[in-house]
Amino acid sequence: YSDETCRSDYETSVVAMQAHSAPLGITFYHYTPPENLPSTCQTENTNGNGGQFPQSMDGAAIIAFHGSWNRDVPTGYKVVYIPMNTTTGMPLGDGDPIDLLSHNPPRAKWRDGYRPVDVDFDECGRLFVTSDGSRGAGSKIVRIAFESGGGGDTTDGE
Repeated sequence: YSDETCRSDYETSVVAMQAHSAPLGITFYHYTPPENLPSTCQTENTNGNGGQFPQSMDGAAIIAFHGSWNRDVPTGYKVVYIPMNTTTGMPLGDGDPIDLLSHNPPRAKWRDGYRPVDVDFDECGRLFVTSDGSRGAGSKIVRIAFESGGGGDTTDGE
């Protein structure tokens, strides 16, 4: 196809992702008011929100980047989110992914072989991230629970 045909007949991408990041799993966050959470969720932590993500992230796309294996400078190996407009289904702002769980820069790889594969929320609004590891290490499930005013309860993978 010519550039002209592509511009006139096809939609352009709305989200850019680094090549070789390998986005494998995606889910969308659906906020539930705390009073509608199961009673077991409301006692999960001290602020009574069950660890669920905030309402401000309602509709966000959560993506597991498995990571590169054949690049001189590794990329991926993290979980990102993209804020979305819940009415239009389009990304908010510039649409760039925002790191949610990543290794401390400048390294992308986790020392324990952690490589995110898929993401999903439980009934309490906590995020679970699976990893298939790398070279026989790093296979695990990480739970990310939101605490108002700060981070979540995750493993640092070191």
